[in-house]
Amino acid sequence: GKYTGIGDAYKSLAEALDHAGIANQVKVNTRWIDAGGFEKGDVDKALSYFADNVKFFDINWPFDSSINKAQAKADWQKFINEYEIVKIEEVGYPDYLQYEIGNGREVLSWWKYFLVRKSDKKKLTVAFHFSDSFNAEGKITSEVSYYGADFFKK
Repeated sequence: GKYTGIGDAYKSLAEALDHAGIANQVKVNTRWIDAGGFEKGDVDKALSYFADNVKFFDINWPFDSSINKAQAKADWQKFINEYEIVKIEEVGYPDYLQYEIGNGREVLSWWKYFLVRKSDKKKLTVAFHFSDSFNAEGKITSEVSYYGADFFKK
């Protein structure tokens, strides 16, 4: 979330997760990720939550195409150079899925990006959906981005 640095911002959510774990006799392993790094233009902070061997996928790319962390850093920096990020809003709460087969951990999240294209000052509002896979250490190992690329055409 965007407010992980504020102590009580997610307190009720954290307590609900703890109580759900107690009721189901399991320990809830919570990993809070500050989504504000990218919004503030801090690409290194944003990428610090990703494993070194992460693969990034984009629904607008050819099937099964991916990029690595270094390529994502360059792409994200280019994005920040071309667009002013006015704000990013989380839409609802992320969903966490854990699969028994393969011990998969997946977080699905939805976001609204409020942007201004620097070249022509055009305001854009773009909806994004991310599907992030996590390893046991809580690092993101794979991210799939879903959005309409037509929003970015001039």
